[in-house]
Amino acid sequence: MKSVTELPYRTAGISRRTAIAGCAGSLLCLSSAAADDNSNPNLPAAPAQQTPASDAKPLDVLLEEIRAEFHLPALAAGIVTPMGLQENGCVGVRKQGDTTPVTNADLWHLGSCTKAMTATMIATLVKQDKLHWDTGLVDIYPELSEKMPDDFRRITLRQLLTHRSGLPANGPWHDLGDDRTTTEQRRRLLDNMLVRGLEHPPGTKFAYSNVGYALAGLMAETVTGQAWEDLMRERLFQPLKMQSIGFGLPGTLGQVDQPWGHHSTLLGLGPLKAVQLDNAASLGPAGTIHASLQSWGQFLAAHLAADPSLLPAKAWDTLHRPFNGAPPNKVDSTDGNSDDRYAMGWIVVDRPWAHGADGQGPALTHGGSNTVNYCVCWLAPHRQFGIMACTNTGQTNAPQALDKTVSQLIATVLLWTAATCRSFHAHLRHRMRLTVSSIAIQSLAHSAPPLARIKISHFYRI
Repeated sequence: MKSVTELPYRTAGISRRTAIAGCAGSLLCLSSAAADDNSNPNLPAAPAQQTPASDAKPLDVLLEEIRAEFHLPALAAGIVTPMGLQENGCVGVRKQGDTTPVTNADLWHLGSCTKAMTATMIATLVKQDKLHWDTGLVDIYPELSEKMPDDFRRITLRQLLTHRSGLPANGPWHDLGDDRTTTEQRRRLLDNMLVRGLEHPPGTKFAYSNVGYALAGLMAETVTGQAWEDLMRERLFQPLKMQSIGFGLPGTLGQVDQPWGHHSTLLGLGPLKAVQLDNAASLGPAGTIHASLQSWGQFLAAHLAADPSLLPAKAWDTLHRPFNGAPPNKVDSTDGNSDDRYAMGWIVVDRPWAHGADGQGPALTHGGSNTVNYCVCWLAPHRQFGIMACTNTGQTNAPQALDKTVSQLIATVLLWTAATCRSFHAHLRHRMRLTVSSIAIQSLAHSAPPLARIKISHFYRI
């Protein structure tokens, strides 16, 4: 019997401290082993053991149960396929103490889920030979060559994007000059790092680094003469039709026109405090993007589809390939040196529920937090679906709440995939004795419950 279970952060090879401070997210597992007596009773059983598909709860009902259990201000989640967002819901309020509800059009802070977007944008520059994955910092800034220690001269773009550069986790973000442009601030960050030095030789050790992503963004800015923010709009948001997306704090200061962030008080024992805070703008490439579920879904759909209109197949493979060089569909399921599983903005792990028909295929995941918001996404490219979840709080149990949300939705999608497709084919063969026709598919799809419609519509392209 299979069960959906949560794994501790350490099991993924990334400590809880790194996962929260570095926004590396948490990992779920659909175990092939029998569930033991210590498994979380709140997590869903295997799809075969689930409540019949016709009795599945509406998404908003499921989200409200989880939101109330974990005392979150708001909770939102969505299911995505290569065609984009297929189902989404949201419950709760934008600000604790205010009655304004969240909506499906609201903007959610994505924190370090920005990293996969930055890496994807940079891949478009590699596609055009403006950069290469092994381009070094010294290649872009030869005028700094004499100031660079030997180790610093060996740092490459690939190492910056896979947290193998040796740079520290964070820099003096608020001391880089608020009167300067964000590009100028990131250039000052580079000068600061030359003085500060590396924490270990590049390429030798995984160490989560927001500085690394900021400097990768700076490399893109330098070779193009454009700000990172403009590059993201031009090379990513516009081609993927990500219309509800931006940088920094969602909404207007002092107004409840978008979700506010929240943090715990009295060491988690006091009430949540609503705040409008964000990471420094100079940290942008590492974690300042906000987006609606619809726009985030457009980006995740491109990764599920390995969208050839944006990048060639080789580039998608590079983005999804863990640092240890294992092909994305050959990820070792053992723990081992699992720090090697970080690709470019993605943690690449083996999960049976993500396997395709050939029994292979990884899961891609990442989380994000600016300490007062939290989000996570999971993709199963070989199963052609993904899950995303967001909450407007950085309270200590937010990761557990989103883990449970994602677990429930993964199990629901797998249930509908199996149950709906089996009954669909049986119905057609027995009652119609015809090959699949678009009219029959559309008839069944429009009479099916929402999550069933997702899977039918996706697999048969109606």
